[in-house]
Amino acid sequence: MGGRLIGKEVDMAPRPKPRPVRLEIASPEDAPQLAIVASLAFFDDRRHMPEDVRAAIEAADDPSKGPPHTSHAWLRRVIAQVNDDSTPSTYYKVILGEDRVVGGLLVIERSDVGDGEWRCEGIYVDPDYQNRGIGKEIVRRMFRLYPDAARWSLDTPDYATGNHHFYERMGFTHFRTSDGDPSIPFAFYDFENCLPHEERLAL
Repeated sequence: MGGRLIGKEVDMAPRPKPRPVRLEIASPEDAPQLAIVASLAFFDDRRHMPEDVRAAIEAADDPSKGPPHTSHAWLRRVIAQVNDDSTPSTYYKVILGEDRVVGGLLVIERSDVGDGEWRCEGIYVDPDYQNRGIGKEIVRRMFRLYPDAARWSLDTPDYATGNHHFYERMGFTHFRTSDGDPSIPFAFYDFENCLPHEERLAL
């Protein structure tokens, strides 16, 4: 029908191909920009939180001393600590196109647990760039960067059902629910990915 439906017109122009995403090791100087992106990425989760938890987080929303992941000072300390040459753990900034920072990724080696144990401690994408396959590409690049990883683990709040579905699509399985800190009125879902490296790359 030539791109036309009865009573409607359909835009048949092809969608532009997404610009390439890459991971670069972050520096402490990247903390302010990453903190803003993280704050935007985690902001929407607040509507799913219990009222008292949301109120406590919002009360602490100072860009210099806010809650973890959204605080300039906190991120600066974490980046400096994990990107030290003495540790294989790494905080990455996610770059879209030439220079736009659209997310972050923190990976930690868990040699204390066992050989080949790695943990995805944090991953986030600017809401303006979500639902474009960027999250999937971040995880895929994470897998490629660590081909010797035998097991990946991570956790996410029980209310974050969108996260659950995303991680399951990326080969993770829910293996445990942790209550964690008794002062936090929600549980965490623990996920793991034990797939062979070749299978991870096919996701």
